[in-house]
Amino acid sequence: RDGASEISVIDADGDNEERLTDAGGSLPVWSPDGDRIGFMSNRDGDMEVYVIDADGDNEERLTEEGGRSPVAWSPDGDRIGFISNRDGAYEIYVIDADGENEERLTEEGGQRPAWSPDGEKIVFMSDRAGDDFDYDVYVLQMK
Repeated sequence: RDGASEISVIDADGDNEERLTDAGGSLPVWSPDGDRIGFMSNRDGDMEVYVIDADGDNEERLTEEGGRSPVAWSPDGDRIGFISNRDGAYEIYVIDADGENEERLTEEGGQRPAWSPDGEKIVFMSDRAGDDFDYDVYVLQMK
């Protein structure tokens, strides 16, 4: 599409560029095993979370109610963290990498989720005190 960001892969030496998306995509993040890429796209009108195989096959939209930020893969590649403002404020959500079991984790705002290496925690930023751009760091213990 004209003017749309797309996702491509390319060899480290600059050869063999291959475009993976053709309907818009941004903020790509590799899965821990390198087999898939999670990304954001607003191709359907709202910013949503998508995954695609590293070779460009099996593209799938995971969210239906909006998502934002670069996705955050769990270390085992089974879950994806993201943020959404579908309920008014940006909150942290997780969803299984197959699009099942979406869950909201925060109630007082959150940005930039990242998993701990053992997959037992998610760290994120929040300006819960209401001070614009005065973020604190929080850690959530996963179930």
